[in-house]
Amino acid sequence: LPFLAPSLMFLFLSLMLVGMFNGSLDVAMNAQGVTIEQTLKKPVMSRLHAFFSLGSVIGASVGTFFLATFKSDPNLMIKHVLGVVIISTLVGIVSGRLLIPDANTPKQEQQQRQKQKGFGFSPAVILLGSLCFLGMLAEGANYDWAALYFHDVLKVEGGWSGLGYTAFVMTMTLGRFLGDWLRALWRRGRTVGGLCTGAYALAQAGILKGRRFTMHWDNITAFAENFPDLAPSRQVFTIDERVMTCAGG
Repeated sequence: LPFLAPSLMFLFLSLMLVGMFNGSLDVAMNAQGVTIEQTLKKPVMSRLHAFFSLGSVIGASVGTFFLATFKSDPNLMIKHVLGVVIISTLVGIVSGRLLIPDANTPKQEQQQRQKQKGFGFSPAVILLGSLCFLGMLAEGANYDWAALYFHDVLKVEGGWSGLGYTAFVMTMTLGRFLGDWLRALWRRGRTVGGLCTGAYALAQAGILKGRRFTMHWDNITAFAENFPDLAPSRQVFTIDERVMTCAGG
């Protein structure tokens, strides 16, 4: 719909609709990921996110290549979007039949309903939703504004402006692949550490919650946008029990 928008208002409404469906899909995927992790009884959530990011890397790379190579075709954008919609719909229909049912028992569901107040959302859900909003706001800025920065500031030609998004998702994918490995080491009682931006991988693994840590101060602002619930210090190094971090040089 956004690519067929005849006016600014229609574009705004269609983008809002896309965002609503994308957010609903994101919640559903994470809920299914929790069920898979509970079923397997081992940490796999970061890897699930990593494969999601890997798909984004492949899609961004392919899309950037086609837009940059065949930019003379006036209908290329419509063809590209239509192909993505068809493939995504077919994959969704097939994979939907393979989902694992929710493992909640009737007793657990009753306890959850008893905790709900007000509009039907518990304070924990509202807090988590607020943190997710801040995280998605920062993530959306990286996704959407990177292309504008490449095109308007760095003067990168045409479709190659998508390289910024591709690079962002590649580093996010790497961090997510490391997440489960770090969580497994942490659960076995090992000491873990991060140098400079290594705190990103530790944060992705959920190890830094409630702990003191540091990173290079040039990266603190960007880190806070991606992890608004964590507050790095400006010390050269910190040691908090089994977590050691250093700001680097």
